Amino acid sequence: MGKHSAVSPISAVMILIGISLVGGALFHGMYTQVLLTLFEDIDYLITDLAIQKDSSSGCFFLATITNTGTLLISNATISTTLDSNNKWVLSSIDAPIEPQSSTTVKEFFNDSTQGLPCLNFTLGNTYSVQINATSDASSTSKLIPITIETVGSI
Repeated sequence: MGKHSAVSPISAVMILIGISLVGGALFHGMYTQVLLTLFEDIDYLITDLAIQKDSSSGCFFLATITNTGTLLISNATISTTLDSNNKWVLSSIDAPIEPQSSTTVKEFFNDSTQGLPCLNFTLGNTYSVQINATSDASSTSKLIPITIETVGSI
């Protein structure tokens, strides 16, 4: 009978511990990534939303956008359709908007060159304002009804 060599019990235990540690680290990394992906979201809260018209037919749009999600809002647009069926898009939103922070949008507008004071918004009418927000991973959109209000002066 020849001499048989075998792995010592200590070496076997060390190999099993190493395999367990590597497997556990891989599983933990995948589990953490899946959980982060599941709970990441893009969401926002709109406050102070108004389109107001003063006595001289000057208008302004006002909105405060608060990022209530967990992702950075990299781009946001606001749009509505005017009485003339033309689409008005506001693209001067300060982006990016960090999670749990906000930005205020105040835009004066008046298209007197085409004889459309207040961009053809009619006092008292209700318009649907669409607000789109995008991040690197996702996007969301909200449609909010807004009624044109009057103010003394802007």
